[in-house]
Amino acid sequence: MRATRWGLAAALVLMLMAAACGNDPGTGSGAGSESAAPSEAGSAASEAPSEAASDPASEAASDPASEASSLVPLDQLCSEEYGDVEAPDDFSVGLVTDIGSVDDGTFNQYAFEGMQAAEECFGIETNFIETQNQADYENNLGTILSDEPDVVVTV
Repeated sequence: MRATRWGLAAALVLMLMAAACGNDPGTGSGAGSESAAPSEAGSAASEAPSEAASDPASEAASDPASEASSLVPLDQLCSEEYGDVEAPDDFSVGLVTDIGSVDDGTFNQYAFEGMQAAEECFGIETNFIETQNQADYENNLGTILSDEPDVVVTV
């Protein structure tokens, strides 16, 4: 039973960290349906420009306020989706970044934010090391492993 809890907690932590790596629909930087149909949008706009300009659904879809109102706060997500999940006592996660920092706008940041979300959601202990030079990887991994975390994430 104890091993099952550890496995479940580790899986949930990794799932949250992977979810943090997904595209944010509010940023517009994703490669979703926007890039898949530019010719359709262009032809529709040239055929009926007045329709596109006066369509309130189009305006609401591009309105950042409406997108922000559809986001679910982390505490609500934690209580609704994972409220019955308990992480084992003293469960810890260590993160070693790729060359870069936890605020560089890349997968380093997304992994870090996912780890922070798991910390907030499940009350786990976290630690991270930002790798500055490729030669530091081995030392950074040794340092993070010296804390004996239950899960180590490397990006």
